[in-house]
Amino acid sequence: DEHPDVPETAVIGVPHEIKGEGKTPDKPQFVFHLSFFTLEPSGTRQQPETFRPLPFPFAFVVLKESATDNQRVVVEDLRHLVATKIAKYAVPDHFLVVKRLPKTRSGKIMRRILRKVAMQDTSNLGDVSTLDDPSVVSEIIEAHKHYRSRAAKK
Repeated sequence: DEHPDVPETAVIGVPHEIKGEGKTPDKPQFVFHLSFFTLEPSGTRQQPETFRPLPFPFAFVVLKESATDNQRVVVEDLRHLVATKIAKYAVPDHFLVVKRLPKTRSGKIMRRILRKVAMQDTSNLGDVSTLDDPSVVSEIIEAHKHYRSRAAKK
């Protein structure tokens, strides 16, 4: 709703190739700590709590037909929008422009499929029979391959 050329997006979390997976305490709030050890009143260190992986954001973006020539400008606008409205650390490292998103017949976005595509694990996508149009998966896989080949040339 924030960008006039972007009717819909889906942001999913994936492990990062270089950064690995971020870590955060297994608590409902979203908090970063410099040290994961706590000191007891006696001065001894207590072992850290259990941790869960904190995935990095990967954005799938659908553009309006009129904006397809300005993909780079729109993506930069989205980066700036996320940095100012949410936070700089929340800006996805990857923005993949696609024609449409994989949705069920009831309109729910199949994030499981997007996550597997982003992680380059397309050998077993699971059941795609519930998709409104299963051919969208092939389109997204091809767009991702093209995106990766361009990124490798840089």
